[in-house]
Amino acid sequence: MKFFLSFVAVLVAILLFERFFPSAAPINPVLPVGPQVEVSGHGADVPVGPGAPVGPGPGAPVPPPQ
Repeated sequence: MKFFLSFVAVLVAILLFERFFPSAAPINPVLPVGPQVEVSGHGADVPVGPGAPVGPGPGAPVPPPQ
């Protein structure tokens, strides 16, 4: 019973804290729309755009063993 009351007390404290001190972060942030270009890190040197060369990727068929 003591554990249950402690749990309820903590839950009420959290809800009251959020009620009187709301977060500054928006609930639904606006995300950028359009293609994203990686400027550094993994895949940064891969050309992107309509003129980019297309080669076999990881899903390319593998020839059967001989």
